[in-house]
Order: sequence, then structure tokens, then C-alpha cells
Amino acid sequence: MYQKEFLTSLSYSCRETKATYIFDKYSEILEGNVLDVGADAMYLKPLILARSQCNYVGIGYGKQIDIDHNLEIAPYPFANCSFDTVVCFDVLEHLENISK
Repeated sequence: MYQKEFLTSLSYSCRETKATYIFDKYSEILEGNVLDVGADAMYLKPLILARSQCNYVGIGYGKQIDIDHNLEIAPYPFANCSFDTVVCFDVLEHLENISK
């Protein structure tokens, strides 16, 4: 079975440059309605919204988060199939109950 490789020549040194790295590496699948779980300062938001026909929602804790929500509480406040792509970077190690 063929697996797609996601590649980038970029590197990162902080959360903001990590967003650019993620966007460059995964831009092919960061389309449509994108949910960023644990979005922090939502550095991905302007990168995704700069593309036409893309929407972005950041959920978690943060100063300027779209939806302030305790990620330990499931289900999240969305209907099933609300998003085309869900990203979750550097979050799972902070959760007590990952399986939820």
C-alpha cells in the first residue's frame, strides 16, 4: 500500500515557527474546515485563512483562542463531521485521559 510522505525543508525553533513548518509540510491536507485542537496562540490561523475557501477553528486554552474549552471534557462542542481536517500538535502529553 502506498503511503504519502509529507516533506518540508523548513525547521522550527519556537511555537510560531513550528506553525509555519506544519503549514508547509501538511499544506496539502490543511484544506476546507480545519480544527486545531490545542491551538495555543493559533499561529496556524492566518496561514490557513490566507487560502481561499478555508476555515479555521482553534480550540483549547489561550489568550485569543476561538473556543476556550477544557480538552479533557469530551465530546467537544461540535457536531460529527464538522471538519475536513483535524490537527493536534503537542497536546496529548498534557491530557490525563487520552482515550477520551
